[in-house]
Amino acid sequence: MNVTARIKHATGFDRSSFSQKSMTYSFTDAHTYGEPKWTWADDHRSATAKFTCADSRCKHEEIINAAVTSNTKDGIINYTATAELDGTT
Repeated sequence: MNVTARIKHATGFDRSSFSQKSMTYSFTDAHTYGEPKWTWADDHRSATAKFTCADSRCKHEEIINAAVTSNTKDGIINYTATAELDGTT
């Protein structure tokens, strides 16, 4: 019998269970994200943050609409965007 499984993420395996007949893996559906790619509107009043799963086999993406604030000092407008993903800003 052949079994095919589509696995999202293999987090590792327990070497103590390794033998010629079996290997035990731990799997999770959790994604690991790095720094987002920011996209700003032309007027800088809105932005999005695109987070891509760090697992090169996964390619899962989350696009978050950012909260944009601005302040003006000495005639220069400074825009700041923040985005929250999985409870982390």
